[in-house]
Amino acid sequence: MEPHYSKKYFFADKYGGLKYRTPSGEIKEFGYYAGGLWNFQGILDKLIELLGYPHSVLDIGAGCGGFVATCNMNGIEALGLEFSQYAIDHAILGGEKYLKRWDVTETPWPVDHKYDWVTAIDLFEHLFDEDVDRVIAECKRVARKWIIAKICTAQRPEEVYSAPKLDSYEEVYERAKKDGFEWLIVSGHVNSQFPEYWREKFQDEKWKLRDDLSEKLKRDLNLPEDWRCTIICENTKWFEDEFGK
Repeated sequence: MEPHYSKKYFFADKYGGLKYRTPSGEIKEFGYYAGGLWNFQGILDKLIELLGYPHSVLDIGAGCGGFVATCNMNGIEALGLEFSQYAIDHAILGGEKYLKRWDVTETPWPVDHKYDWVTAIDLFEHLFDEDVDRVIAECKRVARKWIIAKICTAQRPEEVYSAPKLDSYEEVYERAKKDGFEWLIVSGHVNSQFPEYWREKFQDEKWKLRDDLSEKLKRDLNLPEDWRCTIICENTKWFEDEFGK
């Protein structure tokens, strides 16, 4: 899938987006603008307010590195794992020195310590269903206190689709076209599910969903509708993990 994440995907403002046909037959384009530049400082400031100041952050599926660059500019040790060489070569905000090329579906990850936060902004919908549980387990292994995941999800039943993991992007794309989901695969969303699918996968006896915090994050920052599934998951056993009972 890596070749799909190209200049048209990350810089549609400069190169034009990836064209696709909607189920109604309309031709549209998909792509991020400016390498996926968002209000990273505002998001980081609000997360610090809600979760406390982190000494370290691991951002998985880091794209062009805007969030890890922002963390480092604020004195936080942050590393981003990203499998697209194009994204790394065209990092924004000086993020290239904080990015490591790695496919997060390959575990264990090449990190040498736990991180206070593990973040995943628009990653999980890009993972095939068969890889999701393994990646979440690795998040829990590496995260010391918090996992934060913003996931683009289905809103209606006709938007639920799990693409089969085939040998190449071209095969995945052709299968999705046949199934009527070309529009999802062009965005990279090979696993489009309702929020409850994700909530059930993250929460367990140790990791607790903090809906109070995620709702405050979205409300205070007036985040757009595609932030509706924002997972903030707390390691309720972190003190015992580090210091014993």
